[in-house]
This record gives sequence, structure tokens and C-alpha cells, in this order.
Amino acid sequence: MRKLTVATTVALTLATSFAAMAVHADTNDWNDGPYQVRVRGVWAFMNSTSDAFSLPGITAGTLNPIPGDAVNVNSSGYPELSGEYFFAPHWSTELAIPLPTSFDVKYRGAELGSIKTMPNTLTVKYQFADKGDLRPYLGLGAHMTWSQSEALNFPASALNNRADLQTVDKVHFGAVAQAGLDYRMARNVFLNADVRYLTKSTQDVNYYQGAGLTGITTQPWLVSVGISYRFGGSPVAAAVVAAPVVAAVVAPKPAPAPAPAPVVAKVDPDSDGDGVPDSIDQCPNTPRGAKVDKVGCACDVTQEVHFATGSAVLTAEDKAELDKLIPTLKKAHFINGEIEGHTDSTGGTAMNQKLSVRRADAVAAYLAGHGISEGRITTVGFGETKPVDSNATKEGRAHNRRVVIRRTDCAQ
Repeated sequence: MRKLTVATTVALTLATSFAAMAVHADTNDWNDGPYQVRVRGVWAFMNSTSDAFSLPGITAGTLNPIPGDAVNVNSSGYPELSGEYFFAPHWSTELAIPLPTSFDVKYRGAELGSIKTMPNTLTVKYQFADKGDLRPYLGLGAHMTWSQSEALNFPASALNNRADLQTVDKVHFGAVAQAGLDYRMARNVFLNADVRYLTKSTQDVNYYQGAGLTGITTQPWLVSVGISYRFGGSPVAAAVVAAPVVAAVVAPKPAPAPAPAPVVAKVDPDSDGDGVPDSIDQCPNTPRGAKVDKVGCACDVTQEVHFATGSAVLTAEDKAELDKLIPTLKKAHFINGEIEGHTDSTGGTAMNQKLSVRRADAVAAYLAGHGISEGRITTVGFGETKPVDSNATKEGRAHNRRVVIRRTDCAQ
């Protein structure tokens, strides 16, 4: 009990400190990491039963034979440390290791001794919400319960004769079911409440001469509260804040005085045939027939990048495609542009709408980081409302998970 009190006090102290620093911290700019460590204070409700048995060499009477369920293991508390790894959105695995703890063994309320035990659990968990402050979960897995021998003694006052008993070391394996809740108190800190049910394990009790007497079976409920720290995360790329562009006005130079002799006009060639003379053409070699602006740069700079399911993180391929586009945007004096985010039909409508905005913002942030910030860039998310391919196939869904960049201001 003292160990549980210390562990619970430490957990609550940490929780209060973190809460004072950053209750309801804004985490919209943060991607949670895949690793989490947790300290819990656990109370084990042992839910024990025992078989009926007789003590060899003891005269039969009121207390001999011993009836079934007369010997039981008391509940107790202990501290526990766990590590958790999130291997996919919503999915994780947790290994919980407790401090070996002695549990009192009693015969009809009389103290017999204790059994030291250590219920380790390994579970695979599904977290219903991988974003936000409140994150409930369910888990299934296995437990490995280790028990250590400790001598048990029936008091002389109970049987009018001393009979030494001894438990036997054993390791038991079984299933475990889990349910719990994480509540975010700061960017990396969560308060945890957890309940686990372990299938039964039996501790044999032998007479000191080696004769088997009974088995004490436990099916414990582990109820706990703790504090968690999640790490390995990264910041989300910040969205570009559009600012109006003020065009610089260059005063024209005064016209030169007319020459006394006739002036022969020079022909200004148009090498790429886009209708803009070479002397002011800032984008030479534009394909013939392409629509261009007044400085000869293509109006069509549409570019698509694609994402993994449920992700707003640019891949290396996406960045390579954007890197090809950046020189053109710089030459074109990018004045007005729109970045559209889209998703496939996987997931809920509201979630897809938010995801499409995050994808558009991620592309805008990448362009801003490469100098495309002098013009006005707007971002918009359309969710799953504008598919360009069928959502019934894997290839079609991949095509629909996209961000489209296009110029919206291209005066001739």
C-alpha cells in the first residue's frame, strides 16, 4: 500500500504541475510522436478462490478439513511502469511491468502469510481518436504472472496445532482485456485511467512434507491511474498568411530629344513565338500556343501533389515535383494563386474536410519556405467533394488524395 501511495502521489504531483503550465494546450500545430512512457498507481482486486483440503496429521474437527474458498488472497496496490509504441494511426502496443508485490493470504480473516506476485501485461490497443484531448481506447493481449514462494502458517489458535504450508513458484500465461482513457493536459503529457481483466492463474499450496493440499486461483481486476509522456513528435508546417502586394511604380525616363537624322527602328524579335518580344520576355522558350502573361510566362502553372491515406505530410516525391515548379513561379512574378486540397472518400466527411485544408496549408508552407511569398496565396479545402477518379479502386483513391496549385491572376 505504501508503494502505491508513493507512486500515486508522484503521478498526481506531475499531473498538477503540467496542468498549471499548459491546460488545454493548442496542439493543432503539432504531430504526436510514436513513443509513450507511463507511470501508474495500480490497485489489484484479486478475486480469489481456493479448493477444499485436509491437513495431514491433524485431527478432523470443525476446522479440518478446510472448506472451499476459505483461503483467499487480499487485494493490494503497487506502482507500474509501461512503454507504448504507436505503429499506425489509432493502433499501438503497450508493455506494462509492475513492481513485484506481496499480497496477504488469509484463512477466514486470519493472517497466514503472503504471496509475492508480478502480473506483466502485453496488449494491442485501438485508440478511437488519435487527435484531440480525449482519447478512449480498448485493448486485448496476454499476461505473464510470476509468483514467488513464501511460507504460510496456520496460527496455533486456529487449529490448536502448528502446520507449516508453502506455496510453489510458478509462471502463468493467460489473456487480458483492457479499456481506458487518455486525457491531454499539455502538448506531450496525458492523464491516464485504465482497467484490465486478467484470466485466472493458480498458485499451488503444499504441506511442508510435500503433499499437495490446495490451489489458490486469482482472476484479478487491475484498476489504475497514471501520467504519460509522449515523445518523438514534430511541428506541423505553418500556413502562409496572405498579404496584399503593393506594386512599385517606376517613373518613365524622359524621351530623348529627336535626332536630326531619320531614325531606323530596330526589330525586336520574338524567338519563342509567344507574342512577347525577347527584350521583355522573362520566360524564354515558352511552348508555342501557350497562354502567357505580359512578361511571357505561362499562365498555366497547375501542379498536383499526392498524399498517403489520412496524411497531410509531403513525401519526398511531392517535394521533388514542387521543386520543379518553384523556378517557374519565381519567374512568373506569382501575383494571385490558389492551392486546393482534396481527399478520397475514406473516413468521415468532417474529418476529410479538415484533412484537405491541412494538405493545402502544408503545400503553401513549403512554397513559402522557398521564396514564393511575395504574392497573395490562398488555400482552400474541398474534402471529398471533387473526386477526379473513382473511389472504388486503390489507384482512384490515390489520385483523389491530392493538392492542386493554379494561378488565378494572369493578365495578358
